[in-house]
Amino acid sequence: MELKTVSVNDIARNPWNPHFADQDELDRILNSIKTFGMVDPITVVEWDRPVRWLGKDTEPVTKYLLVDGEQRYTAISKGVKRKELPDEVLVLVLGKLSEFEEVELAELGERLNHARGTGERADMTGHIAKAIMERKKVSLDELAKVLGKPKPFLEEAIKVIDTRYKMVPVRPQTNTERSDVEFRLIFPDEDAYEEFNELVGKVLNMLRDEGYELPETRRYRRTFAVAEALRRFVEFGQ
Repeated sequence: MELKTVSVNDIARNPWNPHFADQDELDRILNSIKTFGMVDPITVVEWDRPVRWLGKDTEPVTKYLLVDGEQRYTAISKGVKRKELPDEVLVLVLGKLSEFEEVELAELGERLNHARGTGERADMTGHIAKAIMERKKVSLDELAKVLGKPKPFLEEAIKVIDTRYKMVPVRPQTNTERSDVEFRLIFPDEDAYEEFNELVGKVLNMLRDEGYELPETRRYRRTFAVAEALRRFVEFGQ
């Protein structure tokens, strides 16, 4: 491992991180760094081979790939862009990506993020949980202890990525069965469907303007189902 200072442009985000922060939290992080400096380095690996995650290969585009510290990295990038901070990021280089498996780095990120506590996308956590369970042959109870997360949350996170639990909004005239859908959001009339369509469009545009993807958070199925409907509406709802 090695501590060094690099440019924000030398670092890229990883594809598995499920954690996110709102603008207020990012501003608090930025203000803290401006006041006290970079006291907690960002964890990275040298990006020396393609990243393989969820069946997709991503070729290296920067020198380093983030393992932990995306919110600090995002806040610093904002500060550099505003010329409020110098283009310097303190990083801890674990080694080369080729020395690790992606699931190892994803597990490390989950352990570190549990200690800090940020928002979390359930679908991405579900993929990490499933990969760790398959690699280590551990039960859900054991995984919950390893990651420090509630078992009910992990159960629901895994269900979010299971095709049997996909949910779509359905027009009242087209209440038909789908092999890939178990939960359906059925509207009582056409006006309710159109109102939902308009609301989804506004929410998605607001999130895109802020640079966010739609988060899927919390641990109860009702919340997951609504979030899943919103996320998949554009694909299946037309």
